[in-house]
Amino acid sequence: LHTDRPYAGLVQLSGNLLATQEWSPLMPKRKGLPVFQSHGVQDEILPYIGASRLRDALSQSGLAVEWHRFRGGHEIPTPVLQRLGVFLTKVLTTRMIDEASAASADTRLRRAVSPLSPSTYCTSMPQSFTPPSARLTSRLHAFATNLHE
Repeated sequence: LHTDRPYAGLVQLSGNLLATQEWSPLMPKRKGLPVFQSHGVQDEILPYIGASRLRDALSQSGLAVEWHRFRGGHEIPTPVLQRLGVFLTKVLTTRMIDEASAASADTRLRRAVSPLSPSTYCTSMPQSFTPPSARLTSRLHAFATNLHE
């Protein structure tokens, strides 16, 4: 919350609303940010009620909270990891598509170098565009769903 970096999302695993006075004014600046939040209803370390308050504060500030409560304590059960893998896949894929769309909006036409090209013109991506690892989201999803090697 303290930075202006454009993060793809926020993950809160067994988190709590601890610094209300400090965090509350910062939350609206992240309006629309996808949030994955999970918490065990039997958590004795960070009580469940605090996680509910955090969820409500984030939602009321306009963040898109995906809430996952589970029967358990201060832990991260397998079903939560599986849902987290889906969440990460979704937000990272969306981020990559958004970045690719922004980059393609800045493409320029240039003469094709090869006479074998199907068109006399082709597009070129700006030099700053770095394509993401094609397997990143599938690896994250496989890890979270326990499909990795």
